Amino acid sequence: MVELYGGSYQGLINLFPETDTSDKLKLIDQYLKLLPRISLNEILEQTVVSKDEYIFVITLKFEDGTLFHTREFDTITEKFTYTVKRVDGKLKMMELPPYQA
Repeated sequence: MVELYGGSYQGLINLFPETDTSDKLKLIDQYLKLLPRISLNEILEQTVVSKDEYIFVITLKFEDGTLFHTREFDTITEKFTYTVKRVDGKLKMMELPPYQA
């Protein structure tokens, strides 16, 4: 995941303040352990912003095939937007997988 992720680690550093801020592998590993087992369900939209930037709107699913969603107050989200950018010649996701406590 560290090879695929190109976004900020600040949120992970805030979430795991006891972890060495330079240990990206441990920060990602700790975060992934919080997540349910989800996988890609469907790509709903694909947008080419430039040759070095793409935007995808996707849905995710649990192992049993039901849609994954997040809830914040009265808002339920089943669609997630990911930006993919070319960083140092490699395509990288700029957002982490969604987390729902």
